[in-house]
Amino acid sequence: RLVALRVDALVNAVGILMPSRTATFERVHTAGPSELFGGAAIAGVERVVHVSALGVGTASRDEPAYLRSKRLADQALLALPIAGAVVRPSLVYGPCSESARLFATLAALPVIGLPGRGSQRVQPIHVFELAECIARLVERAEPARGVFELGGGDAVSYRAMLETYRAALGHGEAVWLPLPIAAMRLAARLAEFAPQRVLCRDTIALLERGNASDHNAAPALL
Repeated sequence: RLVALRVDALVNAVGILMPSRTATFERVHTAGPSELFGGAAIAGVERVVHVSALGVGTASRDEPAYLRSKRLADQALLALPIAGAVVRPSLVYGPCSESARLFATLAALPVIGLPGRGSQRVQPIHVFELAECIARLVERAEPARGVFELGGGDAVSYRAMLETYRAALGHGEAVWLPLPIAAMRLAARLAEFAPQRVLCRDTIALLERGNASDHNAAPALL
């Protein structure tokens, strides 16, 4: 199909935050992309950009399932003899962003629960900036290869991010309630039964690890 479509560049931006019975992390993040990348190599697609996630590292016993599934797809692409670029963005926000809607909802509460003191680092990047980075990787003169971490202009604490959302909504001071990580995990487990697709145990695990880059490639690309 890629040959018939005469595809010369491919961007994979498929991803989920919460798995379901039919859409598991393994199918959506690992098996599907790996087949796609293999097909691209066979079809002679010149450039492939894969949207992964900041925080992907080496295999470990406490590696969240979300990051593991992303890591395996990253490795599958980078092992192929094609120009493959893996972009790992921090939190992505913008129009119709489910995660941004969740953070805005949390920020609007009169009492806001924090994991610990809420000092975990995040580096939100706007979806338009992420899209521009990807476009420049596709269009650059020399094929892009390797891993590119992408974040916004400021790395802030989780609490500071919620404070920004709260100020933007026009709310006054809130009561900040530090909670043990175990309590946050329990709340996330219960939230998995609610009609939302953002807050889950893997979300808390990702937040625990922090989501800021020490090697942000966005300024150079933009």
